[in-house]
Amino acid sequence: MQSRKLSFHPVLRSACAGLWLFGLAAASLSAQTPERGSETESPAGLKNIGQPINTPLDEFSPTVTADGRTMVFNSKKIGERYQSLYITERDEQGRGSPPRPLLGLNSIYIDEAPFITPDGKLLFFASDRDGSKEMQADASGRVRVSFDIYWARRNARGEWSRPLPVPGGVNTPDHERSPGLDLRTGRLFFARWPFGSFEGARIYAAEYTAGRFRNVQALPAAINSGHQEAAFVPALDRANGYYFSSRRPGGPGGWDIYYVSFDGQSYGQPELLGADVNSEANDIYYSVRESVGFLCSDREGVVGRYDIYGIPAQAPPQQTEIVVGVRAAKPGKAIAQTWAKVERDPAAEREYQTNPQGRFQLQVESAANAGDQARLRVNQPVYLPFEEQLDLAAVGRRKPAAN
Repeated sequence: MQSRKLSFHPVLRSACAGLWLFGLAAASLSAQTPERGSETESPAGLKNIGQPINTPLDEFSPTVTADGRTMVFNSKKIGERYQSLYITERDEQGRGSPPRPLLGLNSIYIDEAPFITPDGKLLFFASDRDGSKEMQADASGRVRVSFDIYWARRNARGEWSRPLPVPGGVNTPDHERSPGLDLRTGRLFFARWPFGSFEGARIYAAEYTAGRFRNVQALPAAINSGHQEAAFVPALDRANGYYFSSRRPGGPGGWDIYYVSFDGQSYGQPELLGADVNSEANDIYYSVRESVGFLCSDREGVVGRYDIYGIPAQAPPQQTEIVVGVRAAKPGKAIAQTWAKVERDPAAEREYQTNPQGRFQLQVESAANAGDQARLRVNQPVYLPFEEQLDLAAVGRRKPAAN
């Protein structure tokens, strides 16, 4: 049987990733103009958003809607025994409300690590309330309380439903905390670790199908390095990818903020964010809304032990989406469900599978330097092996196709 030839066709689809379009507004979430000294700013420009949100105790896990008007966080106020969920909202004039507890969602136990969806309709959080799955008592009879992930819905009147454990295979007798939902894919991310062993924390993902979160799987080793990874949330200011926190070596402090890309099939290598985000202290729970990045930190200058900060978001590199088509050289038939290998770096080869139209998507930086190349290789039975060099800088300068 004579072997046939393959060809490929790069098509430019879109240019840069969009950014939200107004400046630092974190302080406007406060109910009043903070007193002198209640806001502090680091040399990098990251601003402590001050009182009344930040207090002498802990404010943790800020999560903000896409329009920047609603923030939910957890806090242990003076005189309270446990962490609880709080909400603050600002009106059309930018005036913020004093933080108030989410009474219909909080329990008499710990409620923490909230994540509100960009549309403000769903809230996920972790709790060790009654009804959470627990490990069996230890040999001394000590009860070992476990955290589970709960969710609640918000209706058009702003009322929250009764919180329930997320359905499916997410919750176990281990701890499940730090939830984050990607509405683009329906995947719920969360951290899980055995009772009393936070060093064993790993990030997992579950797919939402038929009303339940199923197919729970740990993320790859490049993300789960074994250094207390947590707070994995969508990077909505970028074309794709996620932010998360890790204590892995190589960062300036304890927990540091990382970004990892995702092309729909595989994750890239985590990238440490710069000094305008990370510090020599602990920095965790980073997300971006309306061009403002929010995180919590115990860096120098905090009002309490952990405070919430806001910072103009780092501008992500401009991205070019290349749609690569794999076809038979003659008669031009699309080759579906075949695997193509793309090598940007000899140590970082990635595989892509073509769709029924014989295509797959490749993301590259629009500002690629002259000489930047990608090697594409396809091996398909019946066809001759195919290999081609793609000039990334030249492709990045092409105008987007009309479609």
